[in-house]
Amino acid sequence: MIICGIDPGLSGGIVLMEGQKLLNFSVMPLNTGKEVCFLKFREVLGDFNPDHVFLERAVPMAMGSKHAFNYGRGFAALEIAIQQSGKPVTYVEPAKWSKEIHEGISKDLKAKAKSIIAFERLFPQLKERVPKSKTGKYHEGILDALLIASYGVRKLSTSE
Repeated sequence: MIICGIDPGLSGGIVLMEGQKLLNFSVMPLNTGKEVCFLKFREVLGDFNPDHVFLERAVPMAMGSKHAFNYGRGFAALEIAIQQSGKPVTYVEPAKWSKEIHEGISKDLKAKAKSIIAFERLFPQLKERVPKSKTGKYHEGILDALLIASYGVRKLSTSE
């Protein structure tokens, strides 16, 4: 089964996995106005053609109202494109997927540090494939989308 994990947001990512094998990834497509681009995302989703989508549903609590509104608009664009694709979708909160994926990692660390450790533990063979910024840090959107997809693979394989 081919699973798509999506970390929404302007710096988000989209990952396609089959089992624990990374098939493809993309940064979140944006339009010229620096907003999530519905048409480009729909195209990427069509090219990926997953069997099931896991979409992170974050709660914009610590965001200002303008940022929360823009996040909601981008999330809606993703949601509508997924619905139009006819693919089944599971919404997953960050606390839910990260609790399972970060298992065994010190609770004293920040979430992003835990995700890096989890990634390097689960996917050591992918260290060179995940894009990095100029500062050498992994692309957070791709990293989270990969971990979300991995969570999805686990959930669907245990439900069969």
